[in-house]
Amino acid sequence: MIFLQIGSNIGDRFSNLMTCITNIELLIGKIINKSKIYVSECWGVKNQRDYFNMVVAIKSIYDPTKVLKIISIIENDMRRIRKKKWGSRTIDIDILFFDKQIIKTKDLIIPHKHLDQRMFVLRPLADIAPFFIHPESKKNIKQLIKECKDDSKVFEYEL
Repeated sequence: MIFLQIGSNIGDRFSNLMTCITNIELLIGKIINKSKIYVSECWGVKNQRDYFNMVVAIKSIYDPTKVLKIISIIENDMRRIRKKKWGSRTIDIDILFFDKQIIKTKDLIIPHKHLDQRMFVLRPLADIAPFFIHPESKKNIKQLIKECKDDSKVFEYEL
């Protein structure tokens, strides 16, 4: 199972997430489950529009490197601009987990190195995989939430 975090804070954030989900299913693999959408403050910077965030669980025939390449294609097609770290984005897709694999290369780190520090990732992840065990910390997502020191505002999006 692959867990992807999807976020957007430019344009129609809801539509951006829905378009991204469609692209993921068309290009990467079958979506098995998806979280609720959450609204959160920007991470690392202030004075930006709030993000819409969610997590999807997918099954894919592709390896992690191929999935990362396809993610880059999806982000580019959705006009993501990579000018500055933590800048505003039409879409941002991060690989959180890829089965139980631990990968540390120049281009790819799995599990995502900051996921246990970000409530906007942990809350939606807990919607669909509360007992998934982080392969490095050996803690489940519910435990990671209890230990997370991130006090930024994260709330469920109401349609």
